Amino acid sequence: MILKDCVRCFVYMPDGRIAASGRVNVVGEYIFLYFQEIANFRDARVRASVEFFDSIAGIVRAGCELLIQENRYYGEMVEPWMARCRILKVDKIVQRQKDPRVRTELEVAAVSLDYGPFVGVVRNISAGGVYLTTDQRMEERNTFVFSHTFFSERCRLEASVVWLKTLPDKGYGYGCQFIRLEEAAKRDIQRYVTMRLAKLGKQDG
Repeated sequence: MILKDCVRCFVYMPDGRIAASGRVNVVGEYIFLYFQEIANFRDARVRASVEFFDSIAGIVRAGCELLIQENRYYGEMVEPWMARCRILKVDKIVQRQKDPRVRTELEVAAVSLDYGPFVGVVRNISAGGVYLTTDQRMEERNTFVFSHTFFSERCRLEASVVWLKTLPDKGYGYGCQFIRLEEAAKRDIQRYVTMRLAKLGKQDG
């Protein structure tokens, strides 16, 4: 089984548009996907490109066969649609970011390309991305930008939401991946993480 610890996925239309964002449940050799909504597919066996977000294997892009049907456990589960998924061909694996990360409490002023300006707190950071908490609601794959001075140069950072969760005290937590990260900014983040880890005396998991 190529998937090791996967909880989310995207299903793509033939033209590259996202048909659905789904929850993934792997039981032995079987893969089940659960959807709040899925475009253009109803009670059908289809072949589609699926992008799996796996915390161990990385981002797995694969051609899959999906048997889509109504979820008979809807009510006990929140998703009305489900699919039995069979991976036919793995197209690409993007390894999970191996850069060390560290806890932070960086308040940042950000701008979402979809929702406008908002304020958030970066709770951990690596050269691969950040975990951000904020009152601003965003969706998977939404992008936002913010700036921060780690040392002398101000870095402009752009990130894309990979996963999200609702927080108990209201607000949202977002696992985000940096995109189009300039080398100078990457070096500053790596230096910042290294210095902070040395100060804390341990690496965050």
